[in-house]
Amino acid sequence: SMLFYILSAHLMVLAVLPTSTSYTIIPRLLRRSISTTFSTPLSLSSSAMSSSSLFTSAASIKLITFDLDDTLWHTSSGISAANAACQSLVDSSLKGSTDDKVIWKVMKRLYAATPSDYYDSSISVDEGFKREPVMLTKLRKDALRSLHVDLSGEGDPQEFADRAFEVWRDARHEAVAENLASKAAETLGKLREAGYMLGGITNGNSEPGEVKGLEGSLDFCVKAEDVGVGKPHPLVYERSLREAREASPGALPGSEEGGWWVHVGDDLVKDCVASKGLGARTILTTEYHKREVEEGTHVA
Repeated sequence: SMLFYILSAHLMVLAVLPTSTSYTIIPRLLRRSISTTFSTPLSLSSSAMSSSSLFTSAASIKLITFDLDDTLWHTSSGISAANAACQSLVDSSLKGSTDDKVIWKVMKRLYAATPSDYYDSSISVDEGFKREPVMLTKLRKDALRSLHVDLSGEGDPQEFADRAFEVWRDARHEAVAENLASKAAETLGKLREAGYMLGGITNGNSEPGEVKGLEGSLDFCVKAEDVGVGKPHPLVYERSLREAREASPGALPGSEEGGWWVHVGDDLVKDCVASKGLGARTILTTEYHKREVEEGTHVA
């Protein structure tokens, strides 16, 4: 698995760099070579790549956490498939639904009307922190329920919202399985075999354990909607470290110092800067950002 070997090389490098060092992966990393941080690519011999001893120099690293969207999988592909499946149900169930963006429009309207319904307003944030909806499951269900009422649908609005959300969620997980980063499932499996604790940290509402090929790959997954605020707020990462320690008591150091935690993500601020504030070593992926720019589907 190329991703496994490349990530392995990054872990080896991180193990010998000062803990204040960030490490950036160039576009196409998940399918090709290694970072421009170094003047020449790191190379691994075939014997090294076939041995678990590859990780011996990274022995200090205990925990590796991953952002999910546009890190472990391509996000827009999954969202598009989920939206299409949910819209199909809406069109077949509710009379007068002809706008393929109607669900998104209702979600936008609901959030604009009462934004504090979709994040925990009791959590303090620094000046300049952009509040965003993080209770995405609630927001989508509220929109579906509202749509059912507005279009005079038959039956109970909440039951319809729950059923429609299940359709959306299942379609998304199915699409995610078809749009994983190259060798992602195999890589996670090999990292687990090597003894690392693995976790997910996301502002989205996917359930990695329900994605075909990723079942059991992560020891825990923290979603922003369960915290009440999203990345880059430190509470998200504090919750993640707490859940990591609870998942395997005694396996992780009590202090955040020492370089034993690596976080991998695609957002410089929300992933790298934020996690580094709690002591993480960081790896930045830009694979899918580059892909969307090349395909003309990138949204700034």
